[in-house]
Amino acid sequence: MGLSIDAESREILRYISKDFVMLTANGEQRAVHIESGDIFGQKGFVKYCGKHYGGIIIINADGKEERAESGAIWWNWEDPLQRVARRLVMEPTAKSEAEDNPEVFNLWHQRKKTMVPPKLDATLEDIKPLTDHLMYLADGDEVVVMYFLNWLATLHQRPEIKIPSAILFYSKLGGVGKSMLHKLLAAVFGPCMVGTCSGRALTKSFDDVTEHKRILFINEMARSEKADGYENFKNMISEEQVSFEGKGRAAKDIVNITHYIVTTNNKDALPLMQNDRRVAVFMCNAERQPDAYYRKMHAWMEGPGPALVAGVLAQWQFPAGWDPHTPVPQTAAAKAMQDAAQGELYGVAKEMIEQRREPFDKDIIVVGEAATKLNNMGLALTKPANITSLGKVLKVLCGEPEPLRILKEETGKSMPLNVYLIRNAEQWKAASPEQRMNHLDTGVRLFPVQDQSVESEVANHE
Repeated sequence: MGLSIDAESREILRYISKDFVMLTANGEQRAVHIESGDIFGQKGFVKYCGKHYGGIIIINADGKEERAESGAIWWNWEDPLQRVARRLVMEPTAKSEAEDNPEVFNLWHQRKKTMVPPKLDATLEDIKPLTDHLMYLADGDEVVVMYFLNWLATLHQRPEIKIPSAILFYSKLGGVGKSMLHKLLAAVFGPCMVGTCSGRALTKSFDDVTEHKRILFINEMARSEKADGYENFKNMISEEQVSFEGKGRAAKDIVNITHYIVTTNNKDALPLMQNDRRVAVFMCNAERQPDAYYRKMHAWMEGPGPALVAGVLAQWQFPAGWDPHTPVPQTAAAKAMQDAAQGELYGVAKEMIEQRREPFDKDIIVVGEAATKLNNMGLALTKPANITSLGKVLKVLCGEPEPLRILKEETGKSMPLNVYLIRNAEQWKAASPEQRMNHLDTGVRLFPVQDQSVESEVANHE
């Protein structure tokens, strides 16, 4: 620049270079604050530097000293101390900063410094407050607790991994301590990389709430807040690349680093399909613990807890066969949430089919007749059953309707009729039209009642 800078001023510029990186893509220069990710244009940057770093002294070619704005000098500075990159990303990686792409500034290398240092001699016994609390939130379900610990350990040990699953914490009562896990995990994985939002925030047009977050807690989700956007949410859970659109910024494809933990008091919080592969479920039907329990948990989380948890996760020995990309465990809690997501009519029909109660006592179901019978049974359904609503339920439980020929006694001719087969499906497909008519009229069985649950029937149709 044809200017000389004294040692003290050079030190100021070094401080700025420590805090900022210059981006040069798309023919523009922008300064990025490394710690926060905030992006500055030249005018705002110069003003910020003047306030926080002060001015500097430059020496002109004629030897005269002049005071200059530190931000303006740094903006046009040509010195190895100034870091210049063409693009800014936040992509967790196992690589060191020296091994990473020098043309791309990866915020991960700075952000990971905010993760609590692990206490590497920690044992499972040392994190018993956490594991006991997880067992409480799971109603004693060891399977989902172990899945969650493997999930967390994978995130800790293999930062480049995108696990295609989310964790759902449901409790019948509020205040049981689901959301308090945010405090602990924010310390373990870095406060700037663990966020929290409401279900409503997740359905907005812009994705700012997920930006640079490795874990995002979605608190107290209600079905009305996300039912329409669940297909998009499924992609956010599982896809390795997603389209990101920040407010006032053009949409772009980015590496998907965000993992989701949902808390709710609503069983239908997510419209889960049967055998949903993406969402592992904690279900707590227990009463709230005494206040002293939560005071003790908070003290542990604010004290030794995070370093102990980080130490256990850092040294976690994964069980044989653990694969973070396989479907989540289909526990009783997961199936209960899946059933609840199907709606009231689904739960009623499933229970009556399992108990072989009318109108599902027969193997062959004519949906219109079954809907009429249900509505006349005094079940106090919120909405009366009809051909469409009951048909959707039976399709999930029994598979697609079958066009089978049924003998009409009054005409002596068989006519095709769409029916649902809830038991002995293959046998009834091979039966005669007259045998099907007799079963519908009298309930006479040609085949023994199979001792199997609706779940196994559903599995046969999926």
